Amino acid sequence: MAGAGEATFKSNVLVREEKGFAGIPFKRIMLAFMGGALAYMFSRFVVGGWSALVGVATAVLTVILTAPRGGIPLWQRLLYRVRGRLIVAQIDRPESWPARLGKFMELRADALVFSGEALFKMPEDDRAALVDWSEWLAYTELGQAMNGEGIQIVEGPRALQLAAPGKPGVV
Repeated sequence: MAGAGEATFKSNVLVREEKGFAGIPFKRIMLAFMGGALAYMFSRFVVGGWSALVGVATAVLTVILTAPRGGIPLWQRLLYRVRGRLIVAQIDRPESWPARLGKFMELRADALVFSGEALFKMPEDDRAALVDWSEWLAYTELGQAMNGEGIQIVEGPRALQLAAPGKPGVV
């Protein structure tokens, strides 16, 4: 907790983005300008006077398609959606053209089947050592770490029983 005259800052060091314009990071704006310029240059040979419109449309589409949601850009989410539909088509309608396209692209239908036993099984090799969680302490504030007063993880309520002299049933 912050005391008088102190401030607590929350920061996620893994996500540092420079802000450009209207909340769009500078790297996305730069990518959009570069994509629009390339589209303008190459479309000038094909459509002539309409190439400026093609360049602006490409830049706007680049900004839209690179917008992240949950850390995944829109173009990649759309690609995953198409891939998933092709795989599901192989299961639901095996003779349809999306199923045939999925088979041609070698998309495996068994990628959608999860085995709970295989997913959550414990390692069986000798290298996997059992961890004694009672040796670990969790600290919520810096002062607790300095004093050694952390939260100790135990296996159950019986692990915390203290010796009480004169009381039967309590160890």
